[in-house]
Amino acid sequence: MPDVALPRRYRGKPTWGFGVVLFVSCGLLVLKVGVESSMPGWGTALLGALLAAFCAGLLYAGTRAFTTVDRRGIILRRMFRVRRFAWDDIHDIRTVNAPPGDRGMAPGTSVYLYRTDGRRMILPFLDDNEMTGVEQEVEGLRSLLTERRRADWAPDPRAEPRIARQAARWEHMHQKAVVVGLVLVVVAVIVFLTGL
Repeated sequence: MPDVALPRRYRGKPTWGFGVVLFVSCGLLVLKVGVESSMPGWGTALLGALLAAFCAGLLYAGTRAFTTVDRRGIILRRMFRVRRFAWDDIHDIRTVNAPPGDRGMAPGTSVYLYRTDGRRMILPFLDDNEMTGVEQEVEGLRSLLTERRRADWAPDPRAEPRIARQAARWEHMHQKAVVVGLVLVVVAVIVFLTGL
């Protein structure tokens, strides 16, 4: 990735469909509460205004999130927080693939920044839902990482074992989640069929 391409900013695609669904859902909730409760009209209006402000705030904060790569490092801006990682504070940048058949609407390939202590941070909007060619982009970021670090930079020997433990822990948690999900489906079917 040549220096000419810096800074690079990765943003999400507009999610207006999500915003419409969110506002309609809140509106229906306010109507339901207003009709089924003894709440006065001004209370229903206040609840509606508060929910609308909350939804608008979430949508606005979501549009401000991004990942930026510049000459000094990587900046992660989330809804309420900004974090900057200098090139020397980054151990590696790697892709992580979701288990097959378990994707849903989530990205199949996500990109993680691994700090020098081995902890990982997801890079918002660097995934296969937001862009094509994620693997090539990560290769470019990794070459930039190697190029931008100090000449005397050395990896922390504790980082790789921690990364391996984290990966094993995530795999174990995923297996537990699948089992719990299957049990819940079986229970739901039993309840539906027996009419409990």
